[in-house]
Amino acid sequence: TAVDKAESEPEKATAINVLGPRNLAKACATTDAILCHVSTDFVFDGSNNSQYTETDLPNPKGVYGQTKLDGEKAIQEVFPNYFIVRTSWVYSQFGNNFMKTMLRLSSERDVISVVDDQIGTPTNAVDLAEALVQIILTDNQQSTTDNFGIYHFSNEGQCSWYDFANEIFQQKGISIDLQPIPTSAYPTPAKRPLFSVLDKSKIKTTFPIAIADWKISLKKCLELL
Repeated sequence: TAVDKAESEPEKATAINVLGPRNLAKACATTDAILCHVSTDFVFDGSNNSQYTETDLPNPKGVYGQTKLDGEKAIQEVFPNYFIVRTSWVYSQFGNNFMKTMLRLSSERDVISVVDDQIGTPTNAVDLAEALVQIILTDNQQSTTDNFGIYHFSNEGQCSWYDFANEIFQQKGISIDLQPIPTSAYPTPAKRPLFSVLDKSKIKTTFPIAIADWKISLKKCLELL
Protein backbone atom coordinates (compact mmCIF):
# COMPACT_ATOMS: atom_id res chain seq x y z
CA THR A 1 0.00 0.00 0.00
CA ALA A 2 3.04 2.31 -0.26
CA VAL A 3 1.50 4.18 -3.20
CA ASP A 4 4.50 6.33 -4.13
CA LYS A 5 7.05 3.58 -3.51
CA ALA A 6 5.16 1.33 -5.94
CA GLU A 7 6.16 3.71 -8.75
CA SER A 8 9.85 2.93 -8.20
CA GLU A 9 9.36 -0.73 -7.19
CA PRO A 10 6.79 -2.08 -9.69
CA GLU A 11 8.10 -5.64 -9.50
CA LYS A 12 7.65 -5.76 -5.73
CA ALA A 13 4.20 -4.18 -6.03
CA THR A 14 3.27 -6.83 -8.60
CA ALA A 15 4.55 -9.64 -6.40
CA ILE A 16 2.51 -8.44 -3.43
CA ASN A 17 -0.64 -7.13 -5.10
CA VAL A 18 -1.00 -9.54 -8.03
CA LEU A 19 0.92 -12.77 -7.48
CA GLY A 20 0.00 -12.89 -3.78
CA PRO A 21 -3.78 -12.77 -4.34
CA ARG A 22 -3.44 -15.19 -7.26
CA ASN A 23 -1.66 -17.71 -5.02
CA LEU A 24 -4.26 -17.26 -2.28
CA ALA A 25 -7.03 -17.85 -4.81
CA LYS A 26 -5.30 -21.02 -5.99
CA ALA A 27 -5.00 -22.23 -2.39
CA CYS A 28 -8.68 -21.49 -1.79
CA ALA A 29 -9.61 -23.41 -4.93
CA THR A 30 -7.78 -26.53 -3.72
CA THR A 31 -9.31 -26.39 -0.22
CA ASP A 32 -12.84 -25.21 -1.10
CA ALA A 33 -12.30 -22.07 1.01
CA ILE A 34 -13.72 -18.61 0.35
CA LEU A 35 -11.42 -15.66 -0.30
CA CYS A 36 -12.14 -12.24 1.18
CA HIS A 37 -9.79 -9.72 -0.44
CA VAL A 38 -9.36 -6.00 0.26
CA SER A 39 -8.84 -3.69 -2.72
CA THR A 40 -8.82 0.06 -3.23
CA ASP A 41 -10.43 3.18 -4.69
CA PHE A 42 -7.17 3.67 -6.62
CA VAL A 43 -8.48 1.31 -9.31
CA PHE A 44 -10.41 4.39 -10.55
CA ASP A 45 -8.93 7.47 -12.25
CA GLY A 46 -10.98 9.99 -10.28
CA SER A 47 -12.68 11.59 -13.29
CA ASN A 48 -16.23 10.78 -12.11
CA ASN A 49 -18.54 13.48 -10.82
CA SER A 50 -20.67 10.95 -8.93
CA GLN A 51 -19.91 8.13 -6.51
CA TYR A 52 -18.19 5.10 -8.03
CA THR A 53 -20.22 1.91 -8.22
CA GLU A 54 -18.88 -1.63 -8.55
CA THR A 55 -19.79 -1.66 -12.25
CA ASP A 56 -17.94 1.54 -13.16
CA LEU A 57 -14.97 0.97 -15.45
CA PRO A 58 -11.63 0.95 -13.58
CA ASN A 59 -8.81 3.04 -14.99
CA PRO A 60 -5.85 3.23 -12.56
CA LYS A 61 -3.46 6.18 -12.79
CA GLY A 62 -0.40 4.54 -11.22
CA VAL A 63 1.44 1.32 -10.43
CA TYR A 64 -0.30 0.79 -7.11
CA GLY A 65 -3.80 1.08 -8.56
CA GLN A 66 -2.90 -1.01 -11.59
CA THR A 67 -1.43 -3.84 -9.52
CA LYS A 68 -4.44 -3.82 -7.19
CA LEU A 69 -6.75 -4.04 -10.21
CA ASP A 70 -4.61 -6.83 -11.70
CA GLY A 71 -4.87 -8.61 -8.34
CA GLU A 72 -8.66 -8.42 -8.54
CA LYS A 73 -8.56 -9.87 -12.04
CA ALA A 74 -6.15 -12.63 -10.98
CA ILE A 75 -8.58 -13.77 -8.29
CA GLN A 76 -11.51 -13.71 -10.71
CA GLU A 77 -9.59 -15.77 -13.27
CA VAL A 78 -8.64 -18.47 -10.76
CA PHE A 79 -11.58 -18.86 -8.41
CA PRO A 80 -15.29 -17.85 -8.37
CA ASN A 81 -15.86 -17.91 -4.60
CA TYR A 82 -14.53 -14.51 -3.57
CA PHE A 83 -15.53 -11.27 -1.92
CA ILE A 84 -13.46 -8.33 -3.18
CA VAL A 85 -14.03 -5.26 -1.01
CA ARG A 86 -12.72 -1.94 -2.28
CA THR A 87 -12.14 0.71 0.34
CA SER A 88 -10.53 4.15 0.69
CA TRP A 89 -8.45 6.42 2.92
CA VAL A 90 -8.03 3.83 5.69
CA TYR A 91 -6.76 4.95 9.09
CA SER A 92 -6.70 3.56 12.64
CA GLN A 93 -5.05 3.95 16.01
CA PHE A 94 -2.39 1.48 14.82
CA GLY A 95 0.43 1.73 12.28
CA ASN A 96 1.18 4.65 10.00
CA ASN A 97 -1.68 6.58 8.43
CA PHE A 98 -2.88 10.10 7.64
CA MET A 99 -4.59 10.69 10.97
CA LYS A 100 -1.53 9.78 13.01
CA THR A 101 0.75 11.73 10.68
CA MET A 102 -1.35 14.87 11.17
CA LEU A 103 -1.23 14.47 14.95
CA ARG A 104 2.53 14.01 14.84
CA LEU A 105 3.09 17.01 12.57
CA SER A 106 0.92 19.19 14.82
CA SER A 107 3.46 18.67 17.60
CA GLU A 108 6.39 19.49 15.33
CA ARG A 109 5.18 22.43 13.22
CA ASP A 110 3.25 25.67 13.52
CA VAL A 111 1.93 25.49 9.94
CA ILE A 112 0.69 22.45 8.00
CA SER A 113 -0.33 22.44 4.34
CA VAL A 114 -2.79 19.82 3.07
CA VAL A 115 -4.31 19.33 -0.39
CA ASP A 116 -7.93 20.39 -0.68
CA ASP A 117 -8.84 19.27 -4.22
CA GLN A 118 -8.74 15.49 -3.73
CA ILE A 119 -12.14 14.27 -2.57
CA GLY A 120 -12.85 10.90 -0.98
CA THR A 121 -14.05 9.26 2.23
CA PRO A 122 -11.94 8.40 5.29
CA THR A 123 -12.48 4.83 6.51
CA ASN A 124 -11.92 3.69 10.07
CA ALA A 125 -10.13 0.32 9.86
CA VAL A 126 -12.27 -1.00 12.72
CA ASP A 127 -15.43 -0.31 10.71
CA LEU A 128 -13.91 -2.02 7.67
CA ALA A 129 -12.92 -5.04 9.78
CA GLU A 130 -16.42 -5.30 11.24
CA ALA A 131 -17.91 -5.16 7.73
CA LEU A 132 -15.63 -7.99 6.58
CA VAL A 133 -16.61 -10.06 9.62
CA GLN A 134 -20.30 -9.42 8.88
CA ILE A 135 -19.80 -10.64 5.30
CA ILE A 136 -18.17 -13.82 6.62
CA LEU A 137 -20.85 -14.43 9.27
CA THR A 138 -23.69 -13.84 6.81
CA ASP A 139 -22.11 -16.16 4.25
CA ASN A 140 -21.50 -18.88 6.85
CA GLN A 141 -25.19 -18.89 7.76
CA GLN A 142 -26.12 -19.90 4.22
CA SER A 143 -25.71 -23.34 2.69
CA THR A 144 -25.03 -21.71 -0.68
CA THR A 145 -24.45 -18.10 -1.67
CA ASP A 146 -24.90 -16.04 -4.79
CA ASN A 147 -23.43 -12.99 -3.10
CA PHE A 148 -19.86 -13.46 -4.32
CA GLY A 149 -18.37 -10.52 -6.20
CA ILE A 150 -17.01 -7.01 -5.80
CA TYR A 151 -18.27 -4.60 -3.13
CA HIS A 152 -17.44 -1.06 -2.04
CA PHE A 153 -17.04 -0.06 1.59
CA SER A 154 -16.01 3.16 3.29
CA ASN A 155 -17.57 5.33 5.94
CA GLU A 156 -20.40 7.62 4.85
CA GLY A 157 -19.92 11.17 3.62
CA GLN A 158 -17.09 12.79 1.71
CA CYS A 159 -14.38 15.38 2.26
CA SER A 160 -11.00 16.60 1.05
CA TRP A 161 -7.74 15.71 2.75
CA TYR A 162 -7.75 19.28 4.09
CA ASP A 163 -11.24 18.75 5.55
CA PHE A 164 -10.07 15.48 7.09
CA ALA A 165 -7.08 17.15 8.74
CA ASN A 166 -9.21 20.05 9.95
CA GLU A 167 -11.71 17.67 11.56
CA ILE A 168 -8.89 15.78 13.28
CA PHE A 169 -7.54 18.98 14.83
CA GLN A 170 -10.99 20.27 15.78
CA GLN A 171 -11.96 17.06 17.53
CA LYS A 172 -8.63 16.96 19.40
CA GLY A 173 -8.82 20.65 20.29
CA ILE A 174 -5.52 21.36 18.54
CA SER A 175 -4.89 24.93 17.42
CA ILE A 176 -2.68 25.08 14.33
CA ASP A 177 -2.33 27.08 11.12
CA LEU A 178 -3.77 24.63 8.56
CA GLN A 179 -3.33 25.79 4.97
CA PRO A 180 -5.31 24.37 1.99
CA ILE A 181 -3.20 23.81 -1.15
CA PRO A 182 -3.91 22.35 -4.60
CA THR A 183 -2.51 18.99 -5.67
CA SER A 184 -0.21 20.84 -8.07
CA ALA A 185 1.57 22.40 -5.07
CA TYR A 186 2.33 18.98 -3.56
CA PRO A 187 3.73 16.79 -6.36
CA THR A 188 4.14 13.07 -5.61
CA PRO A 189 5.58 10.18 -7.65
CA ALA A 190 2.11 8.61 -7.97
CA LYS A 191 -0.92 10.48 -9.26
CA ARG A 192 -3.94 10.37 -6.95
CA PRO A 193 -7.57 10.28 -8.13
CA LEU A 194 -9.13 13.71 -7.59
CA PHE A 195 -12.51 12.14 -6.77
CA SER A 196 -12.84 8.62 -5.40
CA VAL A 197 -16.00 8.51 -3.29
CA LEU A 198 -17.39 4.96 -3.31
CA ASP A 199 -21.07 4.08 -3.60
CA LYS A 200 -22.01 1.63 -0.81
CA SER A 201 -25.53 0.75 -1.96
CA LYS A 202 -24.67 -2.82 -2.96
CA ILE A 203 -22.98 -3.85 0.29
CA LYS A 204 -25.76 -2.25 2.39
CA THR A 205 -28.54 -4.04 0.52
CA THR A 206 -26.72 -7.42 0.44
CA PHE A 207 -25.50 -7.62 4.04
CA PRO A 208 -26.83 -6.36 7.39
CA ILE A 209 -24.22 -3.61 7.61
CA ALA A 210 -24.86 -0.16 9.07
CA ILE A 211 -22.26 2.38 7.99
CA ALA A 212 -21.36 5.32 10.23
CA ASP A 213 -20.52 8.84 9.07
CA TRP A 214 -16.77 9.40 8.78
CA LYS A 215 -16.75 12.14 11.44
CA ILE A 216 -18.43 9.85 13.99
CA SER A 217 -15.97 7.04 13.27
CA LEU A 218 -13.05 9.46 13.51
CA LYS A 219 -14.24 10.51 16.97
CA LYS A 220 -14.32 6.87 18.11
CA CYS A 221 -10.81 6.30 16.82
CA LEU A 222 -9.38 9.45 18.41
CA GLU A 223 -10.87 8.42 21.76
CA LEU A 224 -8.84 5.18 21.58
CA LEU A 225 -5.51 7.00 21.22
